[in-house]
Amino acid sequence: MLVGISLASMFNSKVYAAPVMGPPGAQKEVNIVELTDVIEAMRNSIMIEESIKNVDERYFVDYSSRLKQINPNDMPEISSILKNIKSHDPGMIKNFLAQLRNGLPVNAIKMLKDLEKNINEFEDRVNNLRELYEEWYSHSKLSSFNTILLSNFYSALSVKDLMNKIKGNNDLESLNKIIDLYAKVKYYDKFLSLAREYPIAYCMKIKGGGAYEDTNKTLEECKAKVDEIITKKISELIKYRNFIMHSGLSVDTKTKITHNGEIDQLAKDVDLTKIENSIKSIRKKIDDTIKSIENDKNNS
Repeated sequence: MLVGISLASMFNSKVYAAPVMGPPGAQKEVNIVELTDVIEAMRNSIMIEESIKNVDERYFVDYSSRLKQINPNDMPEISSILKNIKSHDPGMIKNFLAQLRNGLPVNAIKMLKDLEKNINEFEDRVNNLRELYEEWYSHSKLSSFNTILLSNFYSALSVKDLMNKIKGNNDLESLNKIIDLYAKVKYYDKFLSLAREYPIAYCMKIKGGGAYEDTNKTLEECKAKVDEIITKKISELIKYRNFIMHSGLSVDTKTKITHNGEIDQLAKDVDLTKIENSIKSIRKKIDDTIKSIENDKNNS
């Protein structure tokens, strides 16, 4: 049965079944029921979980429009729960994923704090709704009410795992964890960019903090310090970063444009495989850079 439902979820098809149903202690009945909504719920739930797992909001099934269509008065038995669940817009989770995917981790950290304020309350309400569905036979209208897809809520709650992976004691610690997240989901351009900028931000923290301004002496000192270390120890970070950020069109890649519009002579020592193989070593050298910054502070 489960295998059949899983296969059906891959196609736009209608599925029917004849389950034995009835409340505990009562006579059971066999009725033909359509499972198309169940199939759709399974497909959407898988997409939501994969979207969160791979940090890509483009695959997140936005069920907010369905929530807006719900009239809690149609379900007086659970009206208070429905009203509260409607207040949790899944758009907050989508936006959180979008900030991360688009290389805006500072914005994502701000959204992380907002999610933390709401996620536990949301989970409690979803669990309350689940308990009502488990006792569906005591709620006469549940059997004909298919707008709420409980599985979508549960899949959306998997964002808690992602939140825990990047939650640090402060914003900089969260940024450091996001470096690892970018490596895991293979957002190599975001990984290389943040790996370059994070040590500068950490250096500013060590020196007492400061704003990103052209006249900020601390910022200039930190940039110079990190550039010096990167040039000596992790030159491949800059090379790979430039390769990706410039789309392969730069002096670093020795790109040649012919008179008839062809692109030739890309540097053969820079390709995606080399970048993938260097991720762990770059991560380690970034940690070494942070230690060097800390040692300078202790020795000054």
